[in-house]
Amino acid sequence: MRTNLPVTQKELEFSAGQRLISATDLHGKLTYCNDEFVAVSGYSREQLLGSPHNIVRHPDMPSAVFAHMWSYLKEGKSWMGVVKNRCCNGDHYWVNAYVTPIFSQGVLTGYESVRVKPDRDQVQRAVQLYARLKDNKQSQPLRERLGFWVRMVLPPTLVAATSCRGLRMGRYATRRPHGCRGDVRAARTGRSVGAQDPEHDPQRLGWQFRQ
Repeated sequence: MRTNLPVTQKELEFSAGQRLISATDLHGKLTYCNDEFVAVSGYSREQLLGSPHNIVRHPDMPSAVFAHMWSYLKEGKSWMGVVKNRCCNGDHYWVNAYVTPIFSQGVLTGYESVRVKPDRDQVQRAVQLYARLKDNKQSQPLRERLGFWVRMVLPPTLVAATSCRGLRMGRYATRRPHGCRGDVRAARTGRSVGAQDPEHDPQRLGWQFRQ
């Protein structure tokens, strides 16, 4: 696993209204970054585009988290998680990340990630669970361990969405089960596309689900 150094353990916070969006090709090379992602990462757009997406990976993140993510993406499923990323200067920032495969005419062409600011309770639970994962003391299979992690860190209304294949991205769309749909264009604009749970409003977290 790539180790990006140095680290300062100084947290950079961004506003709850910001959405950090990026896209990669099938090899994990960055093909798109919005202005918010560029600004928070501390890298220039030129440094980011064409680089492996793990350029922002923080060494405190357990490799098992990303193994779990890729196991979902390779099955054509979306993945959600709370992630600690590293800035160019060694500072870090926490995100709620929603990663989904991009399909064009039924062919997988890449991946897109929409990130928003998590609440402090989610961050604290993630810190504790990541420490346990880094200790590598769990005997459960990887999916069991990370499934537990997702249930602990994310609000209940969002946990259900980890198995949802319903993210629509412009003209690209993944396959999806009945009643599970989403819209990244809505996430980019922040517009609501359906009735939301006021306590865990997905619009605040950067994506929406139609009823």
